[in-house]
Amino acid sequence: MNVAGERKTWRRGSGQRLRQLGRVLNRCQWQLVVAIALAVTVLGYLGFREHLSALSADRSFTSTLYLTLQLFVLGSGAVSLPIPWELDLARFLAPVLPAYATAKVLGRIFFEQFHELRLRAFRDHVVICGLGRRGLALAKAFLDQGLRVVAIEADGASALVAEARAAGAIILFGRSTSAEVLRRAGVDRAAQLVAVHDEDGDNAEIAIRVSETVKGRTGRPLICQVHIVDPLLCNLLRERQVVAGRTGSVLIEFYNTYESAARALLDESDPFRSAELRGQPPHLLVAGAGRLGQALVANAARDWRARRGAPGVKLRITLADPRAGRVASSLRHRYPRLDEYCELIPLEVDVRSAAFQRGDPLHHEGRCDITAVYVCLSDDSLSLFTGLALARSLQSHRIPVVARVAEETGLATLVQGLHTADVGGTFSPFAFFDRTCGPQLLPSSQEALARAIHETYVACRREQGQDEKANPAIRPWQDLPDDLRQSNYEQAQHTGSKLRAISCAVTSLLDWDAPPFALFGEEVELLARMEHERFLQERKAAGWRLGHPKDLARKRSPALVPWDQLSEEEREFNRCLIRQLPNHLVREGFQVYRVPSGQ
Repeated sequence: MNVAGERKTWRRGSGQRLRQLGRVLNRCQWQLVVAIALAVTVLGYLGFREHLSALSADRSFTSTLYLTLQLFVLGSGAVSLPIPWELDLARFLAPVLPAYATAKVLGRIFFEQFHELRLRAFRDHVVICGLGRRGLALAKAFLDQGLRVVAIEADGASALVAEARAAGAIILFGRSTSAEVLRRAGVDRAAQLVAVHDEDGDNAEIAIRVSETVKGRTGRPLICQVHIVDPLLCNLLRERQVVAGRTGSVLIEFYNTYESAARALLDESDPFRSAELRGQPPHLLVAGAGRLGQALVANAARDWRARRGAPGVKLRITLADPRAGRVASSLRHRYPRLDEYCELIPLEVDVRSAAFQRGDPLHHEGRCDITAVYVCLSDDSLSLFTGLALARSLQSHRIPVVARVAEETGLATLVQGLHTADVGGTFSPFAFFDRTCGPQLLPSSQEALARAIHETYVACRREQGQDEKANPAIRPWQDLPDDLRQSNYEQAQHTGSKLRAISCAVTSLLDWDAPPFALFGEEVELLARMEHERFLQERKAAGWRLGHPKDLARKRSPALVPWDQLSEEEREFNRCLIRQLPNHLVREGFQVYRVPSGQ
């Protein structure tokens, strides 16, 4: 490990130890206060009684107690010699409490000002707008990576504020949609901002305010990731962002945690594999038709289309919810090909009913063909209870049951051992926020598109006979230098300009059987020329010069010439990149379409 890495590790460890000590002292503070107050009262009373007795000035119990209580306001400790040791100790202990109270008050007054002074020195930190469950999970995850975190929260009385502070985050109170509050959080110097309020309107307004606040920022753009709860609105915003690309000094990404959670659920549990092991077609039960349940149905059907075993065999999904019929109709409208690959069976039933939790609707003539169960209820207690009840009722069939919970704490931790004991190893909780709110889990269409562009670059160069020795840029994404990785980002952000040049746009890939988009020959030529011109501007701005062979250290490249002077091999390389562009967009859930003339 290098010196910088060792310092970073030491700083992270020291910070964690100090935060741990602070949490211990914070938990014990009132016990210490009460203990000191009792000690002063008892010792003071005994000391005053002995002192007064020595002076032959005996007083009543209440008078002696009154003198003792005055010690706390420094009103009775100045007495003549001799002074009993009990009284001497009490009169020095007593000022500790008012001093502590004064320090607490002053600390509260100057706490925010102190942290705002610290904020002025922050660079490349993370700003989290909205300290709900998502925001707190993200703050902890970023802090665990050794990053500085500033969280903006409007509700000063939120119970999550103390938990975030204890973890090491700096809290600013105010509205995240305020440009002044965003400036105080240092968004112009931050590396990343995540907006995770419960209201989509608030998150969208934050993106607008951030764009205005950091206008004119140079260097790397601020990555602004905006959570949108409504999946349809999220898709529409993502479409517009792909076309718009980088907006000034901000790179905005819209994402939806329910889509991320559905993907993680299917990846971790693999319901199709469990059906294969049982030797029967897959039949999933999804209990709960909320946002997570709907995302799970759509993603499972799409996955089945990609990997189905026999042609014509449909994936069966039973959707259990009091409004299952309406939700099923909505899903069919949103995904035109859903019925071609999935038999969606709406089961309008109260999942809290004893009959459902016994599994009665799932058995027909004593048989049950369910191969996997997903409980997608928003209430943790109800979700765990329903999952455990179904796991027990289906125990003889050894059907895997997964229940959604918020986090791997509380009830979820309590039942962790049950899936290997009471219900035959078939039950497991799925921690929603833990699986969707880590920094490495925040989806980024621009990063994914940049990675895909780099993969195409490597493939095309290898087809030309180049290797890493001849071309140092032919290496895995994680090994790329920052400047080459940034070059791929710039190319990804130029996608919208290329599409507009040929009167095209993107839409969400809802029609899974849509034919692949094909570029005309003249369009490939135009976009390849555009990409080369963009490449020239980018490299010259970064200090690259014409030179042979390619040299990353000295910033030399033989390709820094106008299009007309490029070799045919280099022109074909650019065409190769362009031909793959529609496929890259398909991988990210978009499809290209031609905009009718006049629109």
